[in-house]
Amino acid sequence: MKISNRGVLLTALASAVMFGLSGPASAKITADEAAKLGSDLTPLGGEMKGNAEGTIPAYTGGLAQPPAGWSADKGYTDPFAAEKPLFTITAQNLAQYKDKVTPGMQALFAKYPNFQMPVYPTHRTATVPAGIAAKVKAEAVNAELNGFGLANLNGTTTPFPIPKNGLEAIWNHTVRYLGGGLERTYSSFPVRPSGDFYDVKVLENRVFDTNMDKQSPNRLLNYTARFLSPATLAGTIQLVQEPIDQVAEVRSAWIYNVGQRRVRRAPDLAYDNVNDGTEGLRVTDDFDAFNGAPDRFDWKLVGKKEMYVAYNDY
Repeated sequence: MKISNRGVLLTALASAVMFGLSGPASAKITADEAAKLGSDLTPLGGEMKGNAEGTIPAYTGGLAQPPAGWSADKGYTDPFAAEKPLFTITAQNLAQYKDKVTPGMQALFAKYPNFQMPVYPTHRTATVPAGIAAKVKAEAVNAELNGFGLANLNGTTTPFPIPKNGLEAIWNHTVRYLGGGLERTYSSFPVRPSGDFYDVKVLENRVFDTNMDKQSPNRLLNYTARFLSPATLAGTIQLVQEPIDQVAEVRSAWIYNVGQRRVRRAPDLAYDNVNDGTEGLRVTDDFDAFNGAPDRFDWKLVGKKEMYVAYNDY
C-alpha cells in the first residue's frame, strides 16, 4: 500500500515553538513594539519578510479574495490546483531532509517504508479581517498573564502578538481567531497495531461569546459535538461552556449518553482524560493541537525553525 501526504514549506506566522519549561512571568509589550504590527511584522506578529533561500515568500496580506473560479454554488476551490511537488521525501532520501522533518513524521517513514511526503511551494495565505487586526494591535499593550491565566483580553484574538514566553504563545493559540464560530463535520480514524481502523465521525459547532446576543463574563466559546459514527457512539452529544481563564473558572461540560438516555455532567472532559472513540490514542487537551487550562504544563519559547509540515489539505 502506498501512503502519501501533502507537505509544504512553512514558516510560523506566530512567533514561537513551545516545549520544555518556563515560569509564567509576563510583561506587557510597549507601544513601540505594538507599532511594528502590520509593518515590520504581520498583523498577528509573524515575520513579514521571506527567508534568505527564497523558499518562503514575504507576507503580502494573505488570500483575502476568493480564488479564481470560485462561486457560491461551486463552493470550495483549490487556488493552487495546477501546482506540482517541488520534490518528494521518502524513507530512502529522508537523511537529506531530516533536520526539517518532525520526529513524528520520521517515525512514519521508519514504520511504513512506502510512506511519501510530497513537498509543494509555500504560500502564505493566512489573513484576518481589518477589524480583527486593529483589535490585536490596540490590545497588545493591555493583555497580560495572571499566573497561568489571562487578563485584559478585551476581545482580542491574539493577546500576545510578540510573545515573550511559551505560555503567552499557547494563549495565542487557545483564543485565536476562527471567524466568530464554525460548524464542521470531521472524521478521525483510530488505527490498531493490526492495521484495522474505524471512522469516528463528529458534527461540531463552536460559537464564540463575542458572537452571542447576550455575553457571559469570562466566556470564550460555547461548543457542541454530536457523534455520527461508529454505531456504539452515534447520538452521543457533548456540550461545553469554555471559559477564557480556566484556572480561575473550570470548564463546564455535559454529555448526553444515548444508551442511558440521560444527560450528566462531564468533569473529566479536560486535561489528560481519554476521549471517547480514540482507543486511548488521544486525551482531551490534545484536541485542536491544544485546548483547555495550561496550568499542568511547563511552557518554554524555544525560537523559530523552518520545517516541512504535513499540513496542506488541498
